[in-house]
Amino acid sequence: MKFNLLLLVLASGLVSAKKVCHVKPNDNTDISVGGDNVNNDNIISKVIDSQYFEEPTEVPTDEPTDLLENEENSGSENDVDDGICCADGTCKDLDDYLTQCENKLNGVEFIKDSEDNLKIIKITTSTASVEIYRFGATLTSWIVDGEERIFLSKKAVLDGTGPIRGGIPLVFPQFKADLTEDLPFHGFARISNWRLGAIDATSEDRKEISFILTNDEVNEEYLKIWPHQFELVYTVTLDGKSLKTNMKITNTGDDKFLFNTLLHTYYNVKDLTKAGVYGLLGNTYIDTTPEGNYERKVEDRERVPIVKETDYIYVDVNQNLFKAQTGFENDINIEKYTFQDVIIYNPWIAKSRTLEDLGEEGYPHMLCVEVGRVSQPIELEAGSVYEGGQTITVE
Repeated sequence: MKFNLLLLVLASGLVSAKKVCHVKPNDNTDISVGGDNVNNDNIISKVIDSQYFEEPTEVPTDEPTDLLENEENSGSENDVDDGICCADGTCKDLDDYLTQCENKLNGVEFIKDSEDNLKIIKITTSTASVEIYRFGATLTSWIVDGEERIFLSKKAVLDGTGPIRGGIPLVFPQFKADLTEDLPFHGFARISNWRLGAIDATSEDRKEISFILTNDEVNEEYLKIWPHQFELVYTVTLDGKSLKTNMKITNTGDDKFLFNTLLHTYYNVKDLTKAGVYGLLGNTYIDTTPEGNYERKVEDRERVPIVKETDYIYVDVNQNLFKAQTGFENDINIEKYTFQDVIIYNPWIAKSRTLEDLGEEGYPHMLCVEVGRVSQPIELEAGSVYEGGQTITVE
């Protein structure tokens, strides 16, 4: 069977509440652009070495992320026998997709809000499940063998009025105030409503979903500040005990632009006294905590423990394999690709008290190990592509 199902959905507005909709809803899924009432974190005034530009990594154009495969072999536009549906772009809302592909959505569940707008997509395999919000394309749950491995704050804002505290927020096009203080902290990707791309649910053990963000989905006020044409495709692959998250950024305009990006992963911690990260020995890092004062240091610990406020940016990390200990019986192996920076973060007691959507009770249950490129801006030429991501696996 061919690789992917194509899901093209026009999207608008998210609000709260929960309503489960299985394979045959009869609802519209339009979702409006959000982000007008965002409660941003305090912007840190210091900028990290942004005077240097980085050339993007070239990505082959014939990779399997092209979801429109050989339409001449797919039969009629409603033919789903080969696993492809709506390949000609005829699906304009969720009803269209479900009508043509209802037998190809095993393990896919659509959760709607009280106004019948699509809010969450839940995907389940034989060993694991994930939940992903349309708002920010934020993955908020990853359960493996019955254990939740992703942290979501009990005080997280889930109504689309602000970024979600926890999960895997997507940072783009800036990290802190690296490009401008006029853009939101961590950029606008995590506070925009993404549209669905493709779903491949043809296997019981492996399922994949993608989300798309372009200028059309972003608040126009942000685009006045960062006036560039782009397409960001975020792909989540659930495969056994592994979770792969991939960011593909394309410059669709005529001029080059600068950006930073990051997978801001929050891991669920069962016992903070046993939490730590292996694999960063010998790397240079920037200590951005108040006591660290942005001093550059060399990591001399084989295992980085979490015993105080931790906000370390490891720059130009050559090795790609790391291990996160979170107090569970099985650790999490982290493999990054393309991305060159790694961040370890826990706000600890004092800072947690200043974060309304976390609180002092939240910090003992979280550990962020984040991969991306934030120590330097990436310069992306017109028509060029930058792609990076991670695969995290429960041992």
